[in-house]
Amino acid sequence: MVFLPKSDIMTLLESAFGSIGHSFACTLKAAKEQGEHEIVIPQGIYHIYADECAAPVVCVTNHGHNGFKSTAMAIEEMSNLTIDGCGSRFVLHGAMDFAIIRGSKNITVRNLTVTCADTCNFQGKVTGAENGNVTIALEEHPPLILHGDALVQTFGSQWEPMVRTLDYVTETGELRRGTGDVHFGVPFQQIKKVLDGDVLYLYDVPDMPEVGDTIVFMMPRRCNQAFLLDHSENILLENVTVHTCWGMAVVAQKCKNVTVRACKVTPEDGRCWSAGQDATHFVNCRGKITIEDCCFENQLDDAANLHGIYTLIEKVIGNRILVRYAHAQTRGIDIYDVGDHIQMMDRETQQPSAFANVAEVEILNPDLTILTLSDVEGEITPGMIVESLSDQADALICNNIIRNNRARGMLVAVKGRVEIAGNHFHSGGAAIQFESDPLKWFESGSVRDVLIADNFFDDCRHGKWCRAVIDINKRPKTVEDFYYHDTIVIRNNRFTQCEAPCVWADNVKNLVFEENEYICSIPFKAEHCIVNGEKAD
Repeated sequence: MVFLPKSDIMTLLESAFGSIGHSFACTLKAAKEQGEHEIVIPQGIYHIYADECAAPVVCVTNHGHNGFKSTAMAIEEMSNLTIDGCGSRFVLHGAMDFAIIRGSKNITVRNLTVTCADTCNFQGKVTGAENGNVTIALEEHPPLILHGDALVQTFGSQWEPMVRTLDYVTETGELRRGTGDVHFGVPFQQIKKVLDGDVLYLYDVPDMPEVGDTIVFMMPRRCNQAFLLDHSENILLENVTVHTCWGMAVVAQKCKNVTVRACKVTPEDGRCWSAGQDATHFVNCRGKITIEDCCFENQLDDAANLHGIYTLIEKVIGNRILVRYAHAQTRGIDIYDVGDHIQMMDRETQQPSAFANVAEVEILNPDLTILTLSDVEGEITPGMIVESLSDQADALICNNIIRNNRARGMLVAVKGRVEIAGNHFHSGGAAIQFESDPLKWFESGSVRDVLIADNFFDDCRHGKWCRAVIDINKRPKTVEDFYYHDTIVIRNNRFTQCEAPCVWADNVKNLVFEENEYICSIPFKAEHCIVNGEKAD
């Protein structure tokens, strides 16, 4: 196997250790030392094993498994590098990332496919469903045991229960209409079960699936991503396909200018699911996020999630505040930089009442950080939440196909200019949701300037997630004459087969809904909004 930069200055044969993972590490090291700017990987199928790869220590947002992360490519502190897979297929064995790009600039990865030989999610076919009893023939799956009525997946001496299942129409790969996370009628862990080899029997099931349907079993463990982009700038993923991964396909945290172009997250080999969670996820990013000409289908959560992180003020001493990363899956992300402009707000109303600049950052541990503030305006008290106004990005999301996934098409919570245009949505929940959660996930924030135009919303929200095709959620508490979101324009879109409202909006100062095509009984609901220039309460 040969790794060849186009310049032909560096040619590396497979390592004497016989490990492709080690070969990648050697190639990247040589490219960095010799100033190479392109690595071309001959087309082929490459099997990469987690225990033979580099394993940098990283903290990853919205996953909850921090520490050593095995990865085929550890691209750290590098710049001006293109990796061309030439159509190669990379099969990952064990819990691992394909690429971790950290502290790097001007990095392109293109023309390759990533899949996993084993993951924590699996599926089975319904072979019998009668009189409250269901029989499921399990397909390729990890080690399983029953612990009481909990179906448990084992990881050596550790184990975790399967807590969620999804019902798919096998022939089309679509979610069964009207179903959601609790499609058996009661939470999955409450159903009586018998496991006999590769056959799972369920008893006293209130809501029966159809014989022939595929049941996808999800586990809460989010070990690894396909791509982790961390504290990096000007990153392009182009013509990259991810068939499956343990967690999200692409995570970008504290990055500037990220483009995902002509990429796919899509299942193969008869699977009804692809990525274990979101297709793409962006946290506290700056510059511009671009997602264009992509196809994201059958991932087990959103196609795109763009948001920031709220931290919680525990103590205030003079001009210093002690903040906590309040959700376990935000530990260690370290979002603050000297010079950041921040705002403080009430947790329930999310109305800003104080502003400041960050003069000094002292990280105590993954949970707690001390911020020394300057130019403070307003009163700061314990219990407030803090949001960075500097970590905000523009976003262009255009000409994508988003379909057959659990939950939402996308979640948008960034304050830059956002354009969502020319996309085809067919999602089980809302196609687009505007959400900011100060109580559980601690995800920020409001939007200021959003255009949703020329999209096709094709039978969206046909499952049990969210309230509407475009869902702009309520705040925990409303304040008269304060609007959390600023401007959202919804124009020239087509909505078909809408069983829920096209739009359900709350807390928007300037909401425009015009020149849209739809057939539904309740096209629009609004509370505490100004809609087309008129107040709606």
